[in-house]
This record gives sequence, structure tokens and C-alpha cells, in this order.
Amino acid sequence: MADAGDVIQASVKMLLAGQQVYNVYQLSSPDPTSDAALIPDIVEIIDGLYLFVDNYMSDDLSAVSISLKNISQGYDMGEYDFIDFTGGLSTDDPLPNGVAGLITLPTSRLKTRGRKFLPGIIETETTASVFTSNVLTAMGNMAIFLSNPQIGTLTDAEILFGVIDSLSVFREFVSSIVSNIPAYQRRRKQGVGI
Repeated sequence: MADAGDVIQASVKMLLAGQQVYNVYQLSSPDPTSDAALIPDIVEIIDGLYLFVDNYMSDDLSAVSISLKNISQGYDMGEYDFIDFTGGLSTDDPLPNGVAGLITLPTSRLKTRGRKFLPGIIETETTASVFTSNVLTAMGNMAIFLSNPQIGTLTDAEILFGVIDSLSVFREFVSSIVSNIPAYQRRRKQGVGI
């Protein structure tokens, strides 16, 4: 059973042209909730996130699974299939590997923020290296969804997106910023590599 304030980590696994890509979300609810009710609510909420942008993602991107873990209590909650999101719906080519849409999600604590990279955005939704208004609107709707409390269908519980900060405190997202320039999501150590 998830206690009030427990942090649940949702790891979203997808495939882009045969390569695994992940997004990780941290969620919390101020309401104590049974896992049996909370799990379908979280899966439904995560699934719904990608429905904002699936029209602007290449069909080279396919949904695989959502893995849940209660990181406050240290136990796995299982791996689940998506409900409606199957992957990208566009037959156009995706942006190169590593290039993605970026949503930045500040919290109430300075320098504590979340970032969500959206892989598989199609090339035809950029003009002169800037996203078109269509994809920006879709990413903006997703960003608003992430930065506002969601109400679980089964639990009626408030479910918040956020991050755990350096003090091990869960900080909910309070706003969102959508970048109109495609971001590069690959990380390298400074001075190593090209």
C-alpha cells in the first residue's frame, strides 16, 4: 500500500528504430492509496501524456511498457502495458537519434527542475531548426498536464508529478517551459568524446 506522500517512479520504455529510449517520471499523492487502485491510475495518466504528442511522433517509435516502483518504501510495483498509446502515428521520418523535444519543469525550489525529452518527433515539424506551432502546441498541452495535479479515475486521489531534490524531498512541478528548438539528449562527460 502506498502511504500518503510516497514517491512512485514510473519508467517508460519505448523503442525508436530498434533502440531503447526511456523517460522516467516521479509521482506522489498526498492521499494514502492501495496499490491495486493506484497502479491503474498512474498507468492511465502516463499513457495519456503521450496522446498529446503521438500525432507528431514517427511510427518508428513504439511503446513498450511502464514499470512502477515505490521508491519511498523500496519495492517494485510491476511492469504494465500502455492502454491507448502505441507509439508515433506519423509515417514521416523522425529527427536524428538523440534529438528530441524538450519540456523543462521548474519546482518551488531554485535550481530543482525536471526535464522531459520527447524522442521521435518528426522532421517535417521543424522549420529552420525550430519546431512548428503544431508540435509546440501539443508539447505545451503535455507540459500543462505535467505541471498540474491529476485526479485518479479509480482512487479519486490527487496525483502530482515532480522530482526528488538533493535534500531527498519530493518537489512538485509548479510551471513548465517548452523549448521551440530541438534539444540534444545525449550526455557525455566534459572533455570526453567529440
